[in-house]
Amino acid sequence: MENVEYTLEDFGTWKVVALKEFLSKRALKIEGNKATLVARAFAAWEMQVPISNTSVQREAEINAAYQTLLTVDLGSSSVVLPDPLKEVSAWITENEGIKDWPPIYFNDICVFILSKHPGKDVGMRQRMLNEYKEGKAFRYFDNNWLKEVFFYPIKDTGYCFLKADCTPSMRLSHLPHQVWVCAHKTKGDIKSAYCTCTAGLGETCNHVAALLYRVEAAARLGVTNQPACTSLPCKWTPPSKKTNVNPKMVCEMDWKRTKHGEFEKRPLISTKKQLFSLIKKSGTVQSTKVAHQQVVDALSVLPNSCFMQVANAMKEVNNPPQANTDNTLPTDPEKSAGSHLKMDNLVKPYKFHESDEESHVNTKIKSFVGSIPMLSPMEVSEVEQATVSQSDSTDWFEFRKGRITASKFYAVHTKVKSIEQGQLNGELVNVHSLLSTIMNYKSLSHDIPSLKYGRNMEEEAKAFYNNKMRKEHTDFGFRDCGLFLDTNKSYLGATPDQLVQCKCCGEGLLEIKCPYSIRHTKPGSENLAFITSDKEANQCQLKTNHSYYAQVQGQMAITQRKWCDFFVYTAHGYYIERIAFSEAYWLDICESLDYFWINHLSQELVTEKLLKAVVPV
Repeated sequence: MENVEYTLEDFGTWKVVALKEFLSKRALKIEGNKATLVARAFAAWEMQVPISNTSVQREAEINAAYQTLLTVDLGSSSVVLPDPLKEVSAWITENEGIKDWPPIYFNDICVFILSKHPGKDVGMRQRMLNEYKEGKAFRYFDNNWLKEVFFYPIKDTGYCFLKADCTPSMRLSHLPHQVWVCAHKTKGDIKSAYCTCTAGLGETCNHVAALLYRVEAAARLGVTNQPACTSLPCKWTPPSKKTNVNPKMVCEMDWKRTKHGEFEKRPLISTKKQLFSLIKKSGTVQSTKVAHQQVVDALSVLPNSCFMQVANAMKEVNNPPQANTDNTLPTDPEKSAGSHLKMDNLVKPYKFHESDEESHVNTKIKSFVGSIPMLSPMEVSEVEQATVSQSDSTDWFEFRKGRITASKFYAVHTKVKSIEQGQLNGELVNVHSLLSTIMNYKSLSHDIPSLKYGRNMEEEAKAFYNNKMRKEHTDFGFRDCGLFLDTNKSYLGATPDQLVQCKCCGEGLLEIKCPYSIRHTKPGSENLAFITSDKEANQCQLKTNHSYYAQVQGQMAITQRKWCDFFVYTAHGYYIERIAFSEAYWLDICESLDYFWINHLSQELVTEKLLKAVVPV
């Protein structure tokens, strides 16, 4: 026991948390009100109840686990970071530090959660992610239980701390939980997290998630990585330090369940208006028969009302039609990798080896070009279904390798025009960089802020677009898709963001762009270089001499659809344009694609000269 004398009055000045900790260390009960805990603690002190070995061991284990959270592997060595709850004092306020917050997006949160809960139960993982996205974790953030977020860049490392208090939702008067997160300053990777709640060492409690959601919201809204927060058109206000909950009548409350990625909508009729009435409750009670007849008479003239539609649907409840309730287009359950159509496999019989005679090179190239198959609709479907996960699928990368895909159509077209001009002027045009990209010899880092922002905003953009189209079109449907190969020229491919269709417009495509440069504002001709404005006609359109225009035209040609919705999205607004297919434009582009395939890409596939030479690009 400590060499200190305590009285009953001394224990009465302790907080409940301290009393429980005192009793817990001695393996005594911690239930009861404060008076009970004070009496129990004083009795334990007078009886000199020793600290139990079990509690000492447990405390040592907790301290060791906590130290693990602060240990960072820097490659050649490991560094123990300072304790953000004890050793860090130079915290930067939210208004001053938000511009330096790490780019944490929802996908980063998912990766962190799943890394802390490894296992083979895919269903469990999905349920867990749904809870983080729609459950208490997101509501902690949305309802301002989380307070101001403080920022601290850790010197000589690539990491930073983010810290905040979070109010206990069921006990507002209790001390707030202290939460911190350690993340990479530029990549946004979450290293570790902690909360002072009972589940804090697990790193994934709802309070930690609330902090991550606030940082994610800042990245999504484009208020991070800015010169000064005050220059932003959108307003970002740190939460109040106090949590004030005013009592209300139940009938006056607005009941809603917030969800990540949804925008708050202003109700058409406020709660106050709904409760207002000029007419007192009537004491007249009609007979059931009369009331029923009045309802029948009223609804007979409203056959298309929502009520009648529901009533008619209920008649078929015992024999319901097989409907696609989520508005998604059906996908073929039969999935085949179609690996024989990967370019590496198609070119294999024609590969040039060192033992081959140099004179045989051109023969092999011509034979390879002539062997490229025309594809049946079934083969196109097999490849598309095998690559529907797009960048999350290794097949998607392998099928694209060695093929000219829609995002590179304009680059190839302009390169060929440069080659033609160079031939007239007697100049040689270098194609190594473009070839390296198409052959996947070089790849961009996934941590580039613009790419990371685009990937993480795409799902939100899809959800916004689909909700908008459901309201404006009849029987609107959509589905994600994979890589489509051209049936006649299988060295060409395209991956639209979605296939869409409706009864009024037919079948089309969706192509989404989420520009990092305007993440803090609404897209428009004034801030997008690829959008031109016709002031006289009072309309904007995508420039026809831009790579995005060639991309959507190529997508329509290869998927054989007649229109594409070009959708530019940020958290502050959107730009949408329906682009029609232009056969004349496509034929012009195709000439360049064919030229590049025959004279450059097919040669590299057969000889691999660029790969073997390791040409710097």
